[in-house]
Amino acid sequence: MATKDHAAGVTMLIFCLLAAAGCDVILGPPGYEPPLSSNPPGEPIPLDMVIEGEPNLNLITVRGGYYIWKTGDTWNMRVAKTDMPHITAFPKDVFTGAVSVENGFIANVVNQNVKPFDDVRSTPNGILFRLEGEREIKGMSFQVQPMGIEYCVSFDLRVNGAASPQYVFLGKALYVPEAVPMRVCVRK
Repeated sequence: MATKDHAAGVTMLIFCLLAAAGCDVILGPPGYEPPLSSNPPGEPIPLDMVIEGEPNLNLITVRGGYYIWKTGDTWNMRVAKTDMPHITAFPKDVFTGAVSVENGFIANVVNQNVKPFDDVRSTPNGILFRLEGEREIKGMSFQVQPMGIEYCVSFDLRVNGAASPQYVFLGKALYVPEAVPMRVCVRK
């Protein structure tokens, strides 16, 4: 009987040692403080950190929605048909919205696959657009001429008249913002 009690005691001791060692691995040794994050918990990720890099364009035709990215000093916005059910008056997805700039101006707007029934209007202060979603990729590219060391680009994006952040994908990682309209600030 003493052997069983002894084996149970040894097993319990080993379990306690492993649990304590596991806590040190998970939580760190006593007195250890993890380094401060550059993004505090509960705070949204700054969008300038996720906007860089062109997404895989094959994903656009599969997932649909808005795709926005920046490469160098060129901003790009593309749209493709979503899988949204059409219970509204829109027989196709209609992407509408505005792009505006603070502390800079828009230049060199280049339309990509924009059809005659689409509408893209640009001024140095912003871009207004209405694009019908199709299985082909369409949209625009533009540059921002900053008037200081920092400028901000705001995107008010609608799908069939509604703000739908779940259909907005940013940068190479296809980050989905928490809300639209959204604002991205960049330091030169």
